[in-house]
Amino acid sequence: MVKHEKCFIDDITVDIYNKTYAAMHPTRRAKIDRLRHEDDKKRSLAGEYLARTLVSDMSGIPFEEIVIVADQKGKPKPENIPLEFNISHSENIVVAAVHTDKVGIDVEKIHAVRPKLFKKVCTDKELEYLFGRIPDDGDYEREASYQELSRFFEIWTIKEAYFKCIGTGITDFKSVDVFSESIRVENFSFDDYVIHAVTLK
Repeated sequence: MVKHEKCFIDDITVDIYNKTYAAMHPTRRAKIDRLRHEDDKKRSLAGEYLARTLVSDMSGIPFEEIVIVADQKGKPKPENIPLEFNISHSENIVVAAVHTDKVGIDVEKIHAVRPKLFKKVCTDKELEYLFGRIPDDGDYEREASYQELSRFFEIWTIKEAYFKCIGTGITDFKSVDVFSESIRVENFSFDDYVIHAVTLK
């Protein structure tokens, strides 16, 4: 089971900021220092704070003693700890997931998008799930309903999390099917935020 945690950047107090900043690798601190806006700094730092907290809880290693390094693909991971983590953010929310194997997580706030985007992202089977039936051309010309948008971001976040899990970055959205038996999906959605974590079976 994936362990996850979330926070809003307003939850990052001065104490949390200073504690996390001090524990970071110098290159990570330098990256944060280069960010101009305070919210961007908090957003970047919050991801590491959540990841360190989860890794510490699962491994028993103190928060400050965890060393985070980049793997061959540049993906951050805890050094000498058999755990993997992934981070995502949307607007002012940040989420992190930790697992004993490769994991990806994505969060999106439900918002209006043009239905034409659905066709670019979804397979035929996913489109049928999204609309609740086989769609016709008119479905892509009207405004999407809230349920359709909710299902679209469900599909979107699963696919984003999958690509983050395998570490390739987004290649072709249609190359992965959210109903595939080769992926394990966990749903952590709440309110208008859609959150999914993906691991491989």
